[in-house]
Amino acid sequence: MKKNKLILILLIVGLFAITAYKTYAYYYRNIKVDASMKISNIICNDSIVEVSPSEKNIFGYSEFKIVVKNYDAALDEITGEPFYYSITIENDSDSDALYGYDGVFDSSIIINSSLSNDERKENSHIIQVKAADGSSKQINYKVTLNCVQSH
Repeated sequence: MKKNKLILILLIVGLFAITAYKTYAYYYRNIKVDASMKISNIICNDSIVEVSPSEKNIFGYSEFKIVVKNYDAALDEITGEPFYYSITIENDSDSDALYGYDGVFDSSIIINSSLSNDERKENSHIIQVKAADGSSKQINYKVTLNCVQSH
């Protein structure tokens, strides 16, 4: 009697194992993975322009304006995706200048912002420049723009 129960239990366990294996194999074979990737052309242009007299500061610092655009006027295109950008302004060569943005002066400035892709837009950032020792001299600076897609 015990032998019959053992054989019955082994038979049931065996059938269960075969069924589980077949079910797993069917499941594994029929897993559908949907993957999508969106590659877009980010349009992130910058230019350095002269500051207009109405925007000049009252302290007499030299200034320049960095304009970041989300469009290309020549191609009449707007960026495909919103993006974050980072502008770094730092001394180049043997220059010893201080750069000011939002009232803070330092030997290098990092500005972080973003632009969307819903309409043509540009962000302007006015940078003040002064020699560290307060004298009047030639200043060489380097501006770097890095753009990264938001989504």
